[in-house]
Amino acid sequence: MTQQKLPNQRVPIAKEGGIVNEAWSRFFQGLVSPPSQVEPVTVGASPFDFTSSEPGSLVVRAGTVSAISLVRGGSALALGVTSGLIPVGIDDTIRITYTVAPTVTFIPG
Repeated sequence: MTQQKLPNQRVPIAKEGGIVNEAWSRFFQGLVSPPSQVEPVTVGASPFDFTSSEPGSLVVRAGTVSAISLVRGGSALALGVTSGLIPVGIDDTIRITYTVAPTVTFIPG
């Protein structure tokens, strides 16, 4: 699921005759559509970086993880956990350092 963005505010919501404009119709439909499916993540070499292209959560479990950090806007923040559910925004990077690869899953928002 992609993040819903408002159509150009200069586009009227309804056309002449009261029919909803296509851009607004897509926007409203996106608000009530079910979220995208859960996606397994293929983990690469440690430290592994996952960068989110949409809001959601990253689930990190199993394996032998020594650190998980959030990188946002060039600043890294150690999260102090080695597994769990980690909320992410667009362009957030989660850096996972491990000796045995964990199982990682992305849940779109």
